[in-house]
Amino acid sequence: MHDGRSENQTYQGKYSRIIVAPLQDYNKYAGMAFELLAMTMVMVFIGKKLDSWLETEKPYMVAALVSLGVTAYMIKLYYETQNKKKNKQDL
Repeated sequence: MHDGRSENQTYQGKYSRIIVAPLQDYNKYAGMAFELLAMTMVMVFIGKKLDSWLETEKPYMVAALVSLGVTAYMIKLYYETQNKKKNKQDL
């Protein structure tokens, strides 16, 4: 039986799920890593400015802001994953 599709289209349709699904996961995790990196860099920059303004001996504000930012990001990830699990269960 010929359904009007070329052999190449059939091949792409058959195997596209095998290729596309891992790429979507890769994009999701790469985006999360970029968010964490960007947030950390912003916190370091702000912390350095605050440390120089407060004239502290050690980078206390850098450590505090980076710790706060990473903790907040982990909490955000936790709630996002919980919401996704809940949405999947509702379907």
